[in-house]
Amino acid sequence: MKLVTKLIFFISFTSLSLSTTVSARPVLQSNSIRTNPVPKHEGLCHTSIDAAIDKLVEDAIAKHKIPGLTVSVSKDGRMVCDKGYGYANWKKKTPMTPRSRSQIGSVSKVIVAAGMMKLVEQGAVSLQTPIYGENGILKGAAYQKAMRQGTRRHRPIIDMAVGKNNRVFTWYVDGKVTEGSSEDLDKHSQPKTFTVPPGQSFNSIVAIARGGKQNRVYTWYDNGSYSVGTPTDLAAFKYRKQKKGQFKGYKIPNNNQRDNIVGIGMDTNKEITYTWYHDGTVSSGSITNLKSRWIKKYTVPGNTSRRYNIVGTAVSGNNVKLAWYSDKKASKGSATNLSSIKGLYDYQRRNIQGSISSWLNEYNNVQVRHLLSHTSGFTRSGKIEQAAIKYNKSFDKYTNPLPYRLSHLYVLSTRKRLFTPGSRYKYSNHGLGLVGFLIQQISGDSYDVFLKNNILNPIGLGKVIPKGTVIDENLDANPHGWSKGKIVTKKIHPTNHPGSAAGSLKATAGDLVRFMLATDKLPNHSDILKPETIDLMESRLFPNTAPRVAHGWHINCQDSACNQSKLAHNGKTGGGTAYMTKFKNYELDNIDVSGINIAIATNFGKSSNLRKLADDIARKLGAVNIPQNYDLLNSET
Repeated sequence: MKLVTKLIFFISFTSLSLSTTVSARPVLQSNSIRTNPVPKHEGLCHTSIDAAIDKLVEDAIAKHKIPGLTVSVSKDGRMVCDKGYGYANWKKKTPMTPRSRSQIGSVSKVIVAAGMMKLVEQGAVSLQTPIYGENGILKGAAYQKAMRQGTRRHRPIIDMAVGKNNRVFTWYVDGKVTEGSSEDLDKHSQPKTFTVPPGQSFNSIVAIARGGKQNRVYTWYDNGSYSVGTPTDLAAFKYRKQKKGQFKGYKIPNNNQRDNIVGIGMDTNKEITYTWYHDGTVSSGSITNLKSRWIKKYTVPGNTSRRYNIVGTAVSGNNVKLAWYSDKKASKGSATNLSSIKGLYDYQRRNIQGSISSWLNEYNNVQVRHLLSHTSGFTRSGKIEQAAIKYNKSFDKYTNPLPYRLSHLYVLSTRKRLFTPGSRYKYSNHGLGLVGFLIQQISGDSYDVFLKNNILNPIGLGKVIPKGTVIDENLDANPHGWSKGKIVTKKIHPTNHPGSAAGSLKATAGDLVRFMLATDKLPNHSDILKPETIDLMESRLFPNTAPRVAHGWHINCQDSACNQSKLAHNGKTGGGTAYMTKFKNYELDNIDVSGINIAIATNFGKSSNLRKLADDIARKLGAVNIPQNYDLLNSET
């Protein structure tokens, strides 16, 4: 018996030892039948940090199930680590090397911002140059026409709704609501003040409807939240705030977004919604799922372009669908034919002095600096598919792109600017995409060609290219996604165009660190911008209204004057995530990490906390001393 017991103990101990040995190098958990160990990483690191960085990266790979990534680190102007981990192609088990390029998404914005700063440095433009108007970069009647259409669509009326007594309630941008008829919106009452829930504004309202057995007012907001209330208190009964990981917002058709909604109506007896979109579709559903019943096509009186002039919709007590348009015309009909009962007729509304003209004039105040700092009032991304519908253009995202000019005209003509330029911060992919278009208008070259000639090639980064460009394709890491608990390797689709400047570049982590070394004002490697231009690019434009943003960069200040700061930007696309950061006179947990630059680029579209990984690496690097002559970019190292 003792012999058997000893044998069992020996086998158990041996198994435990083997298990411990294997787990010393984490494995990529694919949730498939077979797991695959992380292949031997490739690249170089100084010996003082090599093992520590390997451990941090491999732990992150195992935790977040990342197929592959590159990591690069510099300190005091010298590259001290540059490695690849995992797989460039998960399916084929091709190792990730330091030269494996990934899609870096919005990290591209920093490089594009540097391109605009180069034009500023050259005197071709200034940060105060207006975008529109006689002295602006984008001149022409088409832009002015688009601005007028968009402004009249959203001002002075926010939306209308009809209650059980068939009276029309109209909410205005000056914070007043009136009661009237479909022909005279303010006939039955004087303007009364209305309120929105905390954190919302009049500009964040997407649509308002009234109905259901209790005749309540329902309001949908652009962040996915909704409220239930009265005409004067939109959240008197309920405010369903969208919270990360809890409430994902009300649902709409997949090919649309909230900006495309032109009106919502509700059955006066049942909580059945009807939602019209400016692409010519209408859906019916519930308060939280606007598409749950059906999706159909609808028509408007006259030309189809009238869809883009709808300022409000409603459903009356006898189930008649009403629509009002920006030219002070209205119609009555069904959900699928908005004029089947009555064609265009006139309606009256309040005149709010300056509500349209002042907002149009503010377009002339949008400047280059507002686009670079996300303070222009534009928000979200341009919707190319919707722009193609509006302008009746065919396109293919790989081989037949829609001209960016049309994408911008679409945004101007359909969306509201959210605030006065410079008064607030709101992240905008479209705003930085517009910067790329402006680079083309100013320089005569597409943004990618200008970057290549003026930013990338001069510092040896000619292989940083748009993600669809086929050059040295053996360097490209395949994009990967996540489906049914498994990592999925995606194809690389070649394109004949550069894509949006907001997030279309591909690069290695080493490329990104080399870029940061070219904007550090240190003598180790040549800079691509003058010292004063670098200082300007990395400074806050609006410290009071946008304290956490510079030109292209996000900034985190550790003191009120922002002399101790950290610059950073992340990026995420369908097939890659990236993060890069510059620590300037900065501390992490009392460890001085000043002068450290870190970049991480993955080939995985699933979100992971790369910022934490970068901070952990910075702590390790800040605690060691590396010889001044150690530099992986120096051939003598």
